[in-house]
Amino acid sequence: MKILQVINALTTGGAQTVLADLCLHLKREGHNPCVAAFRDGPIGEKLRNNGIETIILGEEAFDFLAFSKLCNIIKQFQPHIIHSHLFRASFWARAAAKVTGISLLITSVHGPETESYHLTEKKMCRISSHLIFPSTFLAEWYKTNIRRIPDHRMSVIYPGTNVEDAVVQTHDTEKLRIGSLSRLHAVKGVDTLLHAIHELKKDIRDVNFELHVGGDGKERTLLEELSQKLGISEFVKFPGMISSVRSFLDSLDIFVAPSREEAFGINVCEAMERSLPVIASRVGGIKEIIREEIDGLLVNPCDAIELKEKLKLLISDKSLRQSLGEAARTRINECFSRKSFIDKHLGLYKQLYDREFKNIQIALSSSEIGGGETLCSAIAASLKKKGWRINIICGGEKTASLFKDSSEKIKERSLKAGGIFFAAGLISSVKANSSKIIYSHLNKASLFSSGTAFIHRLPVIAHVHGVNRSVYYKSCDRIISVSKAVSENLIQNGTDPKKIVMIPNAVPMAAFSPHYASAANCVFDMSVAAKDHSSATSEINFADVTDENNSVYSFDNAEIHNANQQAPEKWNIAIIAKLHKNKGHLWALEAIENGLISKSLPLLEIHIFGDGPENEALHKRFSNEPGKSLFKFHGFRKNIFFEFKKFHWVLLPSFSEGIPLSLLEAMNFGIPAIASDVGGIPEIIENSYNGFLVAPGNVNQLLSILKQALTKETWSKCSKNSIEQFKKVNDFDKLAESVKLQLENLLER
Repeated sequence: MKILQVINALTTGGAQTVLADLCLHLKREGHNPCVAAFRDGPIGEKLRNNGIETIILGEEAFDFLAFSKLCNIIKQFQPHIIHSHLFRASFWARAAAKVTGISLLITSVHGPETESYHLTEKKMCRISSHLIFPSTFLAEWYKTNIRRIPDHRMSVIYPGTNVEDAVVQTHDTEKLRIGSLSRLHAVKGVDTLLHAIHELKKDIRDVNFELHVGGDGKERTLLEELSQKLGISEFVKFPGMISSVRSFLDSLDIFVAPSREEAFGINVCEAMERSLPVIASRVGGIKEIIREEIDGLLVNPCDAIELKEKLKLLISDKSLRQSLGEAARTRINECFSRKSFIDKHLGLYKQLYDREFKNIQIALSSSEIGGGETLCSAIAASLKKKGWRINIICGGEKTASLFKDSSEKIKERSLKAGGIFFAAGLISSVKANSSKIIYSHLNKASLFSSGTAFIHRLPVIAHVHGVNRSVYYKSCDRIISVSKAVSENLIQNGTDPKKIVMIPNAVPMAAFSPHYASAANCVFDMSVAAKDHSSATSEINFADVTDENNSVYSFDNAEIHNANQQAPEKWNIAIIAKLHKNKGHLWALEAIENGLISKSLPLLEIHIFGDGPENEALHKRFSNEPGKSLFKFHGFRKNIFFEFKKFHWVLLPSFSEGIPLSLLEAMNFGIPAIASDVGGIPEIIENSYNGFLVAPGNVNQLLSILKQALTKETWSKCSKNSIEQFKKVNDFDKLAESVKLQLENLLER
C-alpha cells in the first residue's frame, strides 16, 4: 500500500513520535509510506535517515502554497490512503483529498483544539473515511462536542509505548529523583508540580531529593521564574529537550504527570514501561491507563496539596514504589504496547483498503455456459472468499446463474448490435459500483473493458482462454493466458510479452488417488476426494453434490471395478463442449458415423453435453439414422459428474483451445481423452499415455485412433495414467492465488 502521512510539523511530540514509528514499520513490512509536513524538525531527519520520503510543504501565504504543493504530491504519489494528524494538517489534507479525488482519508484526532477547530471540524469531519482516537475519553468528547460518528467509521487505538528491556538504574540512589517529561505548556500542569514540591520541602527536611523537569516549550521561562519565587530553584532542574527518553526515565525514582487535561498520556506509558511508580492527574485518557493504587496513583488536577501527599507516600515507602513500578510495567506490556498500536493501524489500513480497492468488475461476454465461463465463476467465488467485492456483467441469464452466490450485483446485457448494450452496461456498472479494476473474460468483454478502463482510468486484466486475435487485448494492462500455446499466439500477433502472464487452467477438484476408472459403469467414492482436498478455495464439495432431482448421489468403494474385467460390449464416449463451430462437433461426428456404417469401429455411443449456436444445426444434421441412434444430445448439465460413471473416453475435436476444463474434469475421474492436437491440449494430454492427440479435421487419423483406443488394454492404461497426469497438471488453488496476486499487483501500481 502507498500511504501518505500528513502532519503539522516534524518536531518532537507524541503525534510525531507515533507517526515515525508507524512509518518505519510500514516500510519494514514492504509498504510505501511518504510524509508531508508544513515544518521540519528532528523527526523529519529520523525519517529521511531511514529512507522514508519526507516533504516539507512550507508555511507561506496562509498555507495556500503548501496546499497547492500537497495536491501535486498526491497526484504524483497516487496514495491508496491519506492519513492526517492534528487540526491544521487534517484541514488541508481533507481539502486536497476532495480536489484530487482520493477516497480513503483517515484522520487521527490527537486532542481537543480551539473553538475555531470545533466549528471547522463539524463541517469537515464527514470528508474523512475513518477517525482514530487515542482514548475512549477523547472519542466520547468528540461525539459530544463535534459530531456523533457511527461506530464503523471510528476506532480507539491507544498509542502506548515501545516495551524495552528491563530498567537499569543510572543514578546515585542516595538522592531520590522525582521527574516529569512533557512540552512545557500550561495544560501540562508543571506549575502545580512546583507548588507541590514547595509544600513537600516544608514537610520533609531530612530527605535528599530533587525534581527534574524534562522538555521545552513557551512556558519554560515562567516555570523557571516560579521555582525561584517559591525558593526551590536549587532543588529543580530544567534540562531542556531530552535526546534519550529512556535514559532520562531510568534516572528517576518517581514520575509525575500533573496535566490539566490529556487526550491519552504517552509520557505516562513511557514512565510505567520503565517500571516507575507514577502519580498522574485524574483526567482524560490517563484514567484508562492507570488503575488507581494498582499500577499507579491518581490526583485531581491543579491540587498541589493532594499531589504533595501522594509524593510523601511514595518517598517514605520504597516497597510501594517498587510494587507499583512492577505492576505498571506489566500493565503497559499487556495493554499499551506500541506494537499493538502499529498492528491495529495496519489492520485498519488493510480493512479500509480491501473495502475500497478489492472491488472488482468482472466482464463476461457470453450468454452460454462453457469451460471459460465455469472457470470465471470458480475464480469469482474464490476471490469472494478472500474478501473481494464482486460485480458481474454477462451476456444472459444462463451465465448470470453461475455467479448468484459470489457476486454482489449481477447485470445481464445483450450482446446483440455489436455488443453496444453490453458495453454501455459495463461503463455504468463500473461507475455505479465504484469498481477499482476490471477483470474480463472472452473477446468482446476484453475489448469493451479496455474502453471502459480508459474512461474511468482503471486498470484492466484480460483472461484469454484460447487462441484469438490480439486486437481484443491490445489495450489491457495485464493478460492472463491459460497455456503456453495461447501465450505464443499472443506474442506472434504483436502482444507485448511483458503484459502476458501464463496461469494454466485448472478445476477446483481434488485428485481421486488411489482410485481410477478402468471398466464400464465404474463409480468413485467422492467423499474420499472431498476429504483429500481441504483447500478453502475448492468450489466443489462432493459430499453436497445432488442430481437433477436434488437427490444426494451415493458412492460405494465396493462398486469400483478393476482392470481385470472385460472390455464393454458398447463403448460410451462423451463430448463435453459448447455447441460452437470452433469445437469441431460436425467433422468428428460425421467421421464416426461413417466409421460405424463401414463397420470399421467397434460398437459405441456418443453422448453430447452442452448448448450453443450450433445446437439446432447439429440436431437437424443427425436427426436421421444411424446418427439418431448413435448420438445422444443431452444439452447443458449443471452437475455433469453424475454422468461420468457411464463414460470410457471423452472426445474433444476442437479447431482451437486453451486448456479445456472438460478434459481436466474427466482426467480426474480416470476418463482418458481423444482430443485435437491444438492450443494447450498437448500440455495436459500426452499421446498414448493418458489419451491421444488428433489433427483437427483429419478423419482417417481419428478413426485409426478410435480403433486403437477402444481396446481393454489401451483404455485401462490411459485411464490410470489420467489420474496421475491430473495430479501433475491441476492446481486450482495456485491458479486462484495467482489471479489474485495479479489483481493486487495492478492495484498497487
